[in-house]
Amino acid sequence: MTTPSPRIGPLLVALAIAACGLAPRTASAHVKWFADFDYATPPRTIAETTTPVFWSMFALSIVVLVVLVWLDRIVAAWPPASRLNDWFDVRSDSSLLVMRVGTFATLLVAWQLGTLFAPELATNSIWIERLQFVIVLLLFTAATTTLAGLGLFGVWLYGAQQYGFFHMLDYVNVLGVAYFLTLRPLKAPFFRASTLPVLYATVGFSLYWLACEKLVYPAWVNYILEQNPVLTLGLDRDFFRVAAAFIEMGLGFLLMIGLFGRSLSITITLTFFLTTM
Repeated sequence: MTTPSPRIGPLLVALAIAACGLAPRTASAHVKWFADFDYATPPRTIAETTTPVFWSMFALSIVVLVVLVWLDRIVAAWPPASRLNDWFDVRSDSSLLVMRVGTFATLLVAWQLGTLFAPELATNSIWIERLQFVIVLLLFTAATTTLAGLGLFGVWLYGAQQYGFFHMLDYVNVLGVAYFLTLRPLKAPFFRASTLPVLYATVGFSLYWLACEKLVYPAWVNYILEQNPVLTLGLDRDFFRVAAAFIEMGLGFLLMIGLFGRSLSITITLTFFLTTM
């Protein structure tokens, strides 16, 4: 197995810094980053949530998942797909570097904005801001990445103390990233092998939880759609909201059960890019 060039690390870090400098300060994709939300708003009951549109999207989601499983098996047998899979296998050791760069960019932007790892999580603690900057520095080398992961755990716990555990369920994926950064550099095979399943599960749960919020707190999403009706693409607002929720729910479910793997990662990446655009 070939190993990545040692020059890739500094190059990716430099690209991350450039991306932070070029990124708009208001770039975001989370409902709470846009909406005037309030947890005091009564959530919808099960009877109110399970509308005909809900059941239609539920049935469609099942059909799509079955078709995707069938298509994934067909595509996996194609020589180009096999070569692509081999290409990723050769570079599997770069996963830690990719996570370091991604976390580096996220925390650097958060430190610049005076927030935690999300724009809506403002912090007035100079010590937390310093901790995030220290984490950024620790991510420069693989040898100190474990300490960076432990620090990220601390930032999440601080957020839970300030905003409440219920609020921070939106960011369970950060715990998965912290777990990955903490244990991936270790030599113990068991701990290294557990990092990707935990990362998939936490990212999947975050998507699933956001989907549930769209269903039980429709006013949060409706506020955004009222301000930006072009987002619905001409579709009925309630239909668009429920459909978006089921897309997130389906992606989150597939991540949590570990289905598709790389095929799913490409699908999710394209979905996030299209959503951002």
